[in-house]
Amino acid sequence: AVDRASAVRLLENDSSIRVMLVDWNLPDAGGYELTRQFRGQARFMGRRVIMVTNEAHIDDVANALEVGIDDY
Repeated sequence: AVDRASAVRLLENDSSIRVMLVDWNLPDAGGYELTRQFRGQARFMGRRVIMVTNEAHIDDVANALEVGIDDY
């Protein structure tokens, strides 16, 4: 998916997706917001989220883990 809207559509329509590689800096919303949205819904439980980014600040890692990222 190239943006948040297409990621939402893809994940809502394909339950076979088990791992999500999420860009921290999506064009229309950050991966932080996208992950928070999915982690709040029971139907997305069990899917792993790996954050992909060029950011390496410790606060970014802490924020990502706070919203439910499985790896960074």
